[in-house]
Amino acid sequence: MEQITLKLTGTSPLMQHNVQLVDELRPATKRLAEAVAESKAKKTDAARMAMRRAEFDAGIYHDDKIGPYIPSTWIMKSMRDTAALTKKGKGIERGVMPLEDRCAIVYDGPRDLDGLWAASFFDCRAIGVNTAKTMRTRPFFAKWSTTCSFVFEPQLIDRKTLLSFAQQAGSLMGIGDARRLRFGRFDAEAV
Repeated sequence: MEQITLKLTGTSPLMQHNVQLVDELRPATKRLAEAVAESKAKKTDAARMAMRRAEFDAGIYHDDKIGPYIPSTWIMKSMRDTAALTKKGKGIERGVMPLEDRCAIVYDGPRDLDGLWAASFFDCRAIGVNTAKTMRTRPFFAKWSTTCSFVFEPQLIDRKTLLSFAQQAGSLMGIGDARRLRFGRFDAEAV
């Protein structure tokens, strides 16, 4: 096995939406459900803002030690999906493994949830849910980068091809939420 460290530098903003929102037992998901219920009952601006804040807190990938992060699974999926376009996705799937689960996001700003909210590291926009439109709040990083290390089996995928797939993944697939709207695009380089 060989090792490569990739630096991803955003060419478009990064938007997050934590998949763990489906877990009704997760504390942040419970707080969001309570805030939604209160917002519907009270219909006040304060209740709506509390719901947006709860949605932000529930949607961000955040660790108390490193702050906001990108799951390495996002990077793996982006590279695998790109490689699959040339029928080489199994080479990534079988021959590449991230060395960390959480890749810290590098950006100018606070690292804690309260500071991120106060500094407006979020995006509010109307999205379609079935036939209706509803406002959604997502964690948002306008300028960002991250580094993530991987080990790979050179008999399945060589360094040059892996780097090429990472670079293509940045321009073709991206990472995070709203990729169809071209969020989460990046340049990739070996460091």
